Amino acid sequence: MLIIGLIYFLMDWWDPSHPTSGTSPFLERQSCKTTASMGKYPSNRLFRLRVLFLSNNSFQGTVPTNITHCSELRELNVLVGDNNLEGSIPEELGRTTIERIQLGIDRLTSSIPSSLYNLSNMCDIELGANQLEGSLSLDIGIAFPHIRQLVLAENRFTGPDPSSLSNASMLEGL
Repeated sequence: MLIIGLIYFLMDWWDPSHPTSGTSPFLERQSCKTTASMGKYPSNRLFRLRVLFLSNNSFQGTVPTNITHCSELRELNVLVGDNNLEGSIPEELGRTTIERIQLGIDRLTSSIPSSLYNLSNMCDIELGANQLEGSLSLDIGIAFPHIRQLVLAENRFTGPDPSSLSNASMLEGL
């Protein structure tokens, strides 16, 4: 499989008018290192995008909902520091085929959208070090039978730890 990794320096990658802004419909993997703000992502032209790494940036704003138009997207990684994303996790992410979501170390608020629990192929959820609140679904271990990593620490969750996590037989780390 041809995997293309592009790293853009010193340009606003989110600007769809830029001639090299990652708009190839055959792009499968996008890695971006830049300083920009979250804007309109040209996802309608990236139907084969499977992996999107946006870590170690200075992104500000909310997680764009239009990335969910990438019908092949399996991994969204905006994890490793220096991002300042805020707002809620888009409900639309639950209508994708994402298997790995890494949106930790930001300022995301609200609760985990109920639609996320529909992603039964999810194997990695890293949402730690945000300001998420509410209670976790009591069926989280049943909803994610393939979960290997579940990182939710340093948030504001309330309620009991879901006993259904004992059903997640592949779980390696909490």
